[in-house]
Amino acid sequence: MLALLVTVLPRAEILLLVGGSAGLLAAVSLLTRAMVRPADAGPLPRVLAHWLAMACVAISATLMREYRMALAVVFGTSVALLSIVPGALCFSGSHGRVPRRWSGVWLFAPVVAAMTFAAGLGGRLTWWEATALLLQGLIVMLSAKGDAAGDDLPTALRDPPIRWSIGRGAAIAAILCLLLVGAWAAVRGGAALALRDGRVSSTAIATGFLSAVLALPVIRSGTLLALSRRGWAAVNVCVLLVMLNLCVLLPAVVFLRLGQAWSRGEEVAALDYPLANWRIDALLLVVLSMWLVPVALGRLRPDWLTGTALVVLYGGYVLLTILPSGLG
Repeated sequence: MLALLVTVLPRAEILLLVGGSAGLLAAVSLLTRAMVRPADAGPLPRVLAHWLAMACVAISATLMREYRMALAVVFGTSVALLSIVPGALCFSGSHGRVPRRWSGVWLFAPVVAAMTFAAGLGGRLTWWEATALLLQGLIVMLSAKGDAAGDDLPTALRDPPIRWSIGRGAAIAAILCLLLVGAWAAVRGGAALALRDGRVSSTAIATGFLSAVLALPVIRSGTLLALSRRGWAAVNVCVLLVMLNLCVLLPAVVFLRLGQAWSRGEEVAALDYPLANWRIDALLLVVLSMWLVPVALGRLRPDWLTGTALVVLYGGYVLLTILPSGLG
């Protein structure tokens, strides 16, 4: 029915894009409430709630063979998570000291970003690059686990754990269904809009709109942490989300694309991506990940100047991607 509306109504694709995005925002908000205590500094449930939305959008785009949109979501959200999200949080409260367990993970961010940049120099992603990123993600996970001894979050920084029940599980299942429908509608509407209106590309829609929609709930959920003088915990969520995007979601998109080609008997050995846009995204990720190093080492405390610079940098990135719509 929704697909039929796109072909019948003159601007149904805009309704799908906006409606799907609204569904994503609602689903992430509900999922966060169901899985996370508002002031709990423990990152994993919060990371999972936000990352499921990003993964649903990227995988939906891949299944629809909108590969440029899928990659633009992966990279666009990653850039937003390291720029406008921590930038906005700099105005909300104190950053605080980063615990050793997580500061070690932050130090891996430039390495992962550099690997992503090197992998995309040729404008193509193969199973080899995807496997290398997966292995890098495994190393990061083992590093975080190895640094956990004696340095986990104090009890004072944790709320009582959420009690799980059949009702809560059913509610989460319903929210996940809303998340899937919202992701499909947003991607379908964005792709249809790009097809109908040649002035805007699918890459620009994914970078300038969908990525911002997916990043907005991270700012909202991180504000309480920043106001309680634990801004590091909110930024930590951003770093972990970027790691999942580059080391799990990006390889998943590549392998899914190769699997689709194999199932149709096509001889496709790589996933193509516009070279210019790749270099903008990947190079900016390298630059943005570098500011995490002095913060992780305790030599830099982000303030309003840092926040202003990050927000301005993100604005320039969006303009670079959207204005020359030919990048898509």
